Amino acid sequence: ASQAALQAAELYLKSREVQKAIENWERVTRLHPDNHRAHTRLAMIFERLGEREKAVREYLALASLFQGAGDLALAVEKAARIRGDSDSVACLTGALLGAALGTAAIPSGWLDTLPQRAAIAELADRLMDLNP
Repeated sequence: ASQAALQAAELYLKSREVQKAIENWERVTRLHPDNHRAHTRLAMIFERLGEREKAVREYLALASLFQGAGDLALAVEKAARIRGDSDSVACLTGALLGAALGTAAIPSGWLDTLPQRAAIAELADRLMDLNP
C-alpha cells in the first residue's frame, strides 16, 4: 500500500496536483513512519510552498530517523544521499544531532577542519552559561 501511495504521489506531482501528492506522502508516513523518501518529499514540497513549520516538522522527523543509527557521521552521510534537497537535510541532520548529542559525537576530522573552531566553541560556552 505504501509503495502504491509513493508512486501515486509522484504521478500527482507530475500532473501538478500538489495537494493530492501531499495526501499520499502523508499516508505513507502514517503507514510507515520510518519512510525517508516520503518525509523528504514532504519537507521539500512544504519548503517550496512556504509552509516552514510543516517543512521543519518533516526535517526533524528525518533527523530523528537518522539519529536511530546512533552515529552522527553515518546519519549525515545517509541524509546526504537521499533524493532531492539532500544538502539541506544533511545540514539540518548534522546541526540537530550535534546539538542533541554534543561535540563528542562529531568526528574529530570534521572538527579539526572547522574554520574559527575556537571562536565557535567560546560562543557555545557563553550561550550555555546563559542557561541556568
